[in-house]
Amino acid sequence: MMLRYSFDLDKEADAIDNAVKQVLKDGYRTGDIMSAGCEQVGCQKMGDLIVERIK
Repeated sequence: MMLRYSFDLDKEADAIDNAVKQVLKDGYRTGDIMSAGCEQVGCQKMGDLIVERIK
């Protein structure tokens, strides 16, 4: 939200939003949002997975 609404960086905000959506689609979850059939990862790993998918 900060990128989009404070800094007017819509392209960058979209890249992060899309990366998060892809990680969730790929079945990764942290413990607080864990679902059956998904792979639980810690916060550090979740951040790494998101960074890998930013385009």
